[in-house]
Amino acid sequence: MKHILAILFICFSVESCGVYSMSGAKVDPNLKTFNVQTIPNQTSNIIPELNNTLTTKLRTKILNGTPLNQNATNPDLSFSGAITGYVVTPAAVQSTQTTQTATLSQLAITVSIDLKDRLNDKNSWTQTFSETDTYSATADINAVQTQLIDDIITKIVQDIFNRAFVNW
Repeated sequence: MKHILAILFICFSVESCGVYSMSGAKVDPNLKTFNVQTIPNQTSNIIPELNNTLTTKLRTKILNGTPLNQNATNPDLSFSGAITGYVVTPAAVQSTQTTQTATLSQLAITVSIDLKDRLNDKNSWTQTFSETDTYSATADINAVQTQLIDDIITKIVQDIFNRAFVNW
């Protein structure tokens, strides 16, 4: 009997603070819906899958990590933004007496996100998120690009999710 009372106490205590999920997300119980607008690629690099990968992964993360339902018409939370950076740079250089050669290259992707909370404007925000990944400089970027984009976008989506729902 003591165990049942303890479990009920914990459940009511957690519920009174908001709705928690197994992902660590805390969602205001008044929030019911969200929408992620298609996030356009505003960089000079035309990568067809970039905006679709980001938009889809963010929608999926919110659907799987919160009790919110997707609703494009008058959502409680609305995510919008743009991909603002896609840059390949040398990450590590090997020097000899006469030359310098890149041994690793780095892909960096930057995204600006606006979150609008229709029920509480104090929770609205705009933030830039940036993540990188490295690869062998001898590899052709076209051969490794899809995997790099997937890995980097996964990290960016987690950062956006944490900012929106995991307020530690």
